[in-house]
Amino acid sequence: MVQALSAILSQMSKIDPCASALCTQVPGASAGCNGVGVMQDIIRQLLEQHGRLHSPVDQITSTADLYDAGLTPFAAIRVMLALEESFGIEFPVRLLRRQSFASIDAIVACVEEIKPASKELDSRAA
Repeated sequence: MVQALSAILSQMSKIDPCASALCTQVPGASAGCNGVGVMQDIIRQLLEQHGRLHSPVDQITSTADLYDAGLTPFAAIRVMLALEESFGIEFPVRLLRRQSFASIDAIVACVEEIKPASKELDSRAA
C-alpha cells in the first residue's frame, strides 16, 4: 500500500512539485499546493483498493453517497484502517459512525479534523 501511495505522489509531483511532501502534511499544505486535491486522490485510491464499490471511484463525485455506491460497513472499516495507515492518524471513537464515511468530502473532513490533533499530540510527546 505504501508503494502505491508513493507511486501516486510521484506521478502527482510531476504535475505539482509540492505533492511529494504532502502525504504527511496534507491539511497544512503550503500556499500554492492543493492539499485537499491530493488528499482526495489518496482517498479515492484507498476506496478503489478497499471500498469494494459497485462503480469505479473515478466516476463518483466527492459528494456522492458511498453507501449507495456499494460501500458496506465492513468495507468502511477496511477503508478507515487504510486511511489511518496512510495518513498516520487514528480515528477517535466519536468519528466511528456511518456519516464519517458517507462521501469522499465527509472522509476529507474527518482526516482534516484528525490530522491537526495528531500533530498537536506528537508535539506534546516530543
